[in-house]
Amino acid sequence: MADKHVLDLTTDVERPVVTIDGIAYPLRLARDLTLQDFKNLERLSIRTSELMTRARSLTKAENVELAARLKEVARIALEAPAPVLAKLSDVQRVMVFKVFTELLTPTLILAARAIAMDQTLAAGGRRSPGAKQSPGSYASTAGLLKRGRRARQRG
Repeated sequence: MADKHVLDLTTDVERPVVTIDGIAYPLRLARDLTLQDFKNLERLSIRTSELMTRARSLTKAENVELAARLKEVARIALEAPAPVLAKLSDVQRVMVFKVFTELLTPTLILAARAIAMDQTLAAGGRRSPGAKQSPGSYASTAGLLKRGRRARQRG
């Protein structure tokens, strides 16, 4: 009789690395991020991307803002000491930002869904039985049920 595997957990994860001056520094994975890091990264990524698309027409203040945001993203994305991060140029920080967001975008979307579900469950909510994901969507088509009732919550 064959064993039936019901769960396969892996804690030893291969991490993508960025090599700086011959030393490899691992990129953080979504599972490494705290909720605060995740929220900061989400906010930073939106504004950083917006500024980068207008790079040729930025004001002096916006250039300063972009440089500060790139430093913050590099700090979150890369497991490297502060002196190493400080040596990076803005162009190198853009490269770190791009590789980090490209590698982690699908994972970050899944993490956001998991965080939202955890918060819903912690608040006492639950998914209705039969909650299904809509084709082409990351959201469920089912509403949340009020505790002890079969009626859907509004809003």
